[in-house]
Amino acid sequence: MKKEIIDSLTGIRGIAAIYVVIYHLFHHASDNNFINNGYLSVDLFFILSGFIITHAHRNDFFDVVTKKNYITFMLSRVMRIWPAYVFWLLFNIAIIALKGRPISFDQIVSNVLMIQNMGLSSSIIGTGWSLSVEFFAYFFFPFICIFTMSKNAYKSLYIFLLSVCVIMLVAFVRHSFIVGSQIKFSGPLDVMSFDGFGALLRGLSEFCMGVVGYKIYIYAKNTSLKYVNHLTYAITFILIASLLSSGMDVLFSASTFVLIPLLAMGNNKIVSFLSSQFSVFLGKISFSLYLCHIPLVFYIYSRAELLLSNIIGHELFLLVACGAISISACIFIAWVSYELIEKKLRIYINIKMFNSKRIAKI
Repeated sequence: MKKEIIDSLTGIRGIAAIYVVIYHLFHHASDNNFINNGYLSVDLFFILSGFIITHAHRNDFFDVVTKKNYITFMLSRVMRIWPAYVFWLLFNIAIIALKGRPISFDQIVSNVLMIQNMGLSSSIIGTGWSLSVEFFAYFFFPFICIFTMSKNAYKSLYIFLLSVCVIMLVAFVRHSFIVGSQIKFSGPLDVMSFDGFGALLRGLSEFCMGVVGYKIYIYAKNTSLKYVNHLTYAITFILIASLLSSGMDVLFSASTFVLIPLLAMGNNKIVSFLSSQFSVFLGKISFSLYLCHIPLVFYIYSRAELLLSNIIGHELFLLVACGAISISACIFIAWVSYELIEKKLRIYINIKMFNSKRIAKI
């Protein structure tokens, strides 16, 4: 049986999740390009998702989309996302209620159904907008998969070129049609408002790039390992350089598109690091970490700062210590969430509601 999990890709998802946490914690008071570009982890998530979903489900949509396999696919995605998502959604709703802030029933419903970013309402979970966008991409995946994975290479080229054009549109056009009511941006691709089409276009186009990337992987996986490894180092250098610069979002997206198939094919120090036990651990808990770190990381940071401010006099050392404590605490909470909510509830739902022991791992 084909191994569903590619460890290096699980690992890069974990590293990207940590990067998002660092971004949310520090970017408001930082002028460091690397920290301020942390939102681009979401673009990596979109591309990676397209690649991994194709890896897991391409045989389900080899030549036709039936009602049965479409529903089965969508249910598998819901069962993968909902247990942890609904738990942390309820957690955030409880915090909002305790603070006495207003929240409408319509907003709750749209967030529970993960359709809020389809022009309906803001997200209750700070990072929930991207899950809504990815869920939107799932609706189209079976058709994208059949079109892209066909033997006609031109179809893949059309999808890729269209996706690049859309990414450029989102990155460089600030019309309300794209950005909605959003007025603050950390960079060209930092478009996430629910009342503009930019977030949906951003996510769907990069998801499609991931699907195309998987087709490249299928046809190129027998390429000389030496060539793959050299190219992996080169693309990684370009990707990091884009993160150290300002406004290089499209370059980051393009680099990620190339890097993901290379990581799946390669055998080098970068792949070894991303396939390490710690990186894979972070990848496994990355979804829970992505969901839980807002607002927990801010609360834990403020408590740590209060306790340590009289002990650590140097401002930079205090910042590093509080950041390390708050991120470590969120990693622990995410691990508990993964073990007790993601895994346990997914098993329960599959067995009790769908009479199946097959658990979606992707």
